[in-house]
Amino acid sequence: MGKIKYLLALLTLATILFSKSFACSFCDPEIIERQSFYEGEHILALCDYRPILPGHCLVIPKRHVERFEDLTEAESIEMTLFIQKLHKAVSKVQGSDDYLLLQKNGKSIGQSVPHVHIHYIPKKSTESGELVTLARFFWVPRFGWTLSNDQVKALADELRVAID
Repeated sequence: MGKIKYLLALLTLATILFSKSFACSFCDPEIIERQSFYEGEHILALCDYRPILPGHCLVIPKRHVERFEDLTEAESIEMTLFIQKLHKAVSKVQGSDDYLLLQKNGKSIGQSVPHVHIHYIPKKSTESGELVTLARFFWVPRFGWTLSNDQVKALADELRVAID
């Protein structure tokens, strides 16, 4: 019986150490590498691979934090200031006028990734109305399209240049 417990412990440890899956996708280096276009002192900006509208981005703290109230003051300030900068860049790239900021805290309110993230969702004033946009919030996360790695990279490259 001792050998079985020992083997199970080794198998569990090996799974943890060598697994490429992360409990938090925003802590996964592959996702960060593929989707990020900005890195600050405390934050990262990622292109959303399943955008509600073109130019949909996420602003996240580098540190794994599940709830907004647990952010440090420095993280909160940097996120806020970056969103202002982000809007100017996305406006150049996408031609958007308006935007929505969305941040959820807790699974019961619909937070799907347990890591603070602010959705920046730009919208052109010429695009369809509020009801169509609202419908996309329900449809896209469950059934919507996903961007290919090439599409995410192209958007990230455009935003990286626009931000600098």
